[in-house]
Amino acid sequence: MTHLPDPRPGLAVPFVLGLLALGAPAQEAAPTPTEHPFLWKIERDPPAWLFGTMHFPDERVLALHPSVTAALEAADAVYTELPLELEVMQRAQTATQLPSGQKLEDVLPEAVWERVQAWLKKRRKSAQMFSTSTPLGLATLLPMVDRLHEMIRRQPLDVVIYSRAKAAGKEVGGIEKVEEQIAVFQAFEIDEQVRMLESTLDELEAAESEGESLLEKIIDLYLAGDAEAFLELMREDAEDDPELTAKFEKLLLTDRNERMAERIDAMLREHPDRSFFFAVGAAHFAGEKGLVTLLEADGHAIERIGAPAPKAAGVEATLAAIHGAAQLYVQRKGRVQTFADLLEKDDSGAAWIDLGAIPRDPWGRLYRIEPREGRLKFAVISAGPDREFDTADDVAYAR
Repeated sequence: MTHLPDPRPGLAVPFVLGLLALGAPAQEAAPTPTEHPFLWKIERDPPAWLFGTMHFPDERVLALHPSVTAALEAADAVYTELPLELEVMQRAQTATQLPSGQKLEDVLPEAVWERVQAWLKKRRKSAQMFSTSTPLGLATLLPMVDRLHEMIRRQPLDVVIYSRAKAAGKEVGGIEKVEEQIAVFQAFEIDEQVRMLESTLDELEAAESEGESLLEKIIDLYLAGDAEAFLELMREDAEDDPELTAKFEKLLLTDRNERMAERIDAMLREHPDRSFFFAVGAAHFAGEKGLVTLLEADGHAIERIGAPAPKAAGVEATLAAIHGAAQLYVQRKGRVQTFADLLEKDDSGAAWIDLGAIPRDPWGRLYRIEPREGRLKFAVISAGPDREFDTADDVAYAR
């Protein structure tokens, strides 16, 4: 079970999906907004909008596509998961804090506490920083430890949207009540929270061994506009603890989706002349129990704006580009071992391939280079839709 970090304002939620869902140096130029925002238009007059957010304040996430900005500006009322007022966020924060007098090291098994300390020490952080956090709260924060400065410097997207709407004099509010969100996290016993923390540590250690970042992987999925991939990522290794995975998904997503869909539907029907903009965590839009599906079942016509192309599109072209760069590398420097080799600078100061980072396929997995017989013979492989290598849907390029 993969726990996706969800540092929602005041409420650190490990949305295994839970994107459910802290100064960094300024960049010379603002990031280009994603071409595939999590934006849906509810067909009515005036229209209403559904927007999926990510609660980590990465600059690329905060860069809004013009269609999102236009919808936000046109809306009469803006609703986020909670009304993001200071007192509400402070109240929400209690969900991930231990009762007064308790310390994290006292509720964790010694072996788990030692793993936490070791993980943080490698990042020059003290475990005492998180001594009042619940195990679940810590599971949410660990993937972001290397970028805590961003959480201090910038506001997450939800708060930006809420504050902008409030400053413009729009009606603002929350779809849920803070007590309802707090109850979700209080529903997990300490032993269940410990198991989720251990799962998070497993994922982080596995990602680190492969030169990956779990947080960066989630950001990439968000920027790609791929809601279904959040569910797929959350359900990875679900067989290790199926009952807890099912409970987590039900409480954090399914039950809340049903509640939010019911309230959104009620607001739309009670105020037919009002244009709404609803912003909630992107993971709430995935699957047959996601908000879009539930609202369509209530009779609303909904259209995705800027939807990504079918996942298979472009895979072979990317495989071919990687293969060409790898072949050139082999001719000049010998056998290529990993994609990191292709990102090295050549004598002219340019990378062997202009990707900016180790590439991922459309399903969020790293491509694989697999040697074949012969010095210049190898294949570049995508794991395909099932995200598992050596299965029938793998996509390979070899020449």
